[in-house]
Amino acid sequence: MVQGSPSLPLISPAGRYSLGPSHSRNVGYYVLNVTADLPNVFEATGSIKYMQIPIADHWSQNLATYFPQAIQFIEEARSQDTGVLVHCLAGVSRSVTIYQEYEICRDDL
Repeated sequence: MVQGSPSLPLISPAGRYSLGPSHSRNVGYYVLNVTADLPNVFEATGSIKYMQIPIADHWSQNLATYFPQAIQFIEEARSQDTGVLVHCLAGVSRSVTIYQEYEICRDDL
């Protein structure tokens, strides 16, 4: 896992199917899935709120069009005093971009 911040971790595929330590640290109640085709594995449990941004990791994709929705989702979780797990396929491009955009907007840079 790439650590973004305590309440907004970033995760790669290796950790996306576990509700272990991350879940017990107030993370995992909100999951932002930034992939076109990975399933929201725990959606049926009802204890996790998902948002899926259906976008491929390709230069032709415009992730910026999803920034407002993603930031609103993260802010909703933060207002509920819970964490947000942000993941894509590798944890190095799409999820990191969403995280960085959130930080920029939050800090009004």
